[in-house]
Amino acid sequence: MRKALFIIIILIASQAFAIDTLSTQKIIRTGLAEALLPTEDDTTRYLSDGIDYIHIKNSNVSTRTITVISTADIRQTVPVGMAASNTVVTVPASTGNMKIGPFPISGYGDIMNYITYVLSDTAGITVGIFEID
Repeated sequence: MRKALFIIIILIASQAFAIDTLSTQKIIRTGLAEALLPTEDDTTRYLSDGIDYIHIKNSNVSTRTITVISTADIRQTVPVGMAASNTVVTVPASTGNMKIGPFPISGYGDIMNYITYVLSDTAGITVGIFEID
């Protein structure tokens, strides 16, 4: 019950307040000069097609966590092989450079196909969203 309430609050907040929204960068055959951007808010969302991934880099001396919010309980759909729970990843300190995903829309997307993630802290964090075109 608490988890469902938390997810509903996040979904409502993403529509009512200025949550950071990132654009997806498409990797093409001729290459991509990736852009990892600093984030000011701990809660961010991006429009997903279910085959993209998050690239997160941590230059801070402390580890950080990124929590990708599951919406499976609300949508009442759980992709095969996946539990209906948030995905939590710890990003190592100083040189932490991780790619995580993909996140199926049926398990993580809201009603408009936005996926929301929450950072434990934004200091030293840069993030990009990528998909193969």
